[in-house]
Amino acid sequence: MDEPVNDLTNLPLFGKCPEKNIDALLYKIIDAVANSSTPDYTRFSEIWTLEEWFNVISVLKQAIISLSKGNFDKGLADGVLQPLPELHRERLVHCCTIRKNDIHLGLVRQASAISECYLKDFNFRAKYALASDKISSVEEPLIQLSLTVSEDGIQRTVPLEMNVTELKSFITSLEAANKAVLQLTV
Repeated sequence: MDEPVNDLTNLPLFGKCPEKNIDALLYKIIDAVANSSTPDYTRFSEIWTLEEWFNVISVLKQAIISLSKGNFDKGLADGVLQPLPELHRERLVHCCTIRKNDIHLGLVRQASAISECYLKDFNFRAKYALASDKISSVEEPLIQLSLTVSEDGIQRTVPLEMNVTELKSFITSLEAANKAVLQLTV
């Protein structure tokens, strides 16, 4: 999620918003970012067509997310919001600054909602296998890993038994997953 804002070509559409409606619109869009809701079109139907409305919502969400990544820095805001009139830029930064915590919590909630299943606890036991039912002398270290996962409030235990090669592969997968999660951090 560290990529730059995808497409702000529709940002000038926000410039059509009359001064009296700017704050109301921005708070509706911020609510949409924070709560994953969709703003109501009826109040703004005289300003934009339905297609323009969807473009305004999309571009303002992108701008708000971009500004939140830059901690609402004035220089970043001036660069990202360049196509907008000065009043619209100031109001956008002001409204985002006021609702900064809500925006941050909403983005974290969206990122963590990727999967409803999460690791709650784990337990491991190392053992050394001397033989198996097929081979008389294995002499291989094994690890028994018990993962307690919670899904929709229900806990279940997933038992795993791995040799050294499988363990290294598992750790590599976990490190890759951790790296992906860190990239999602707002």
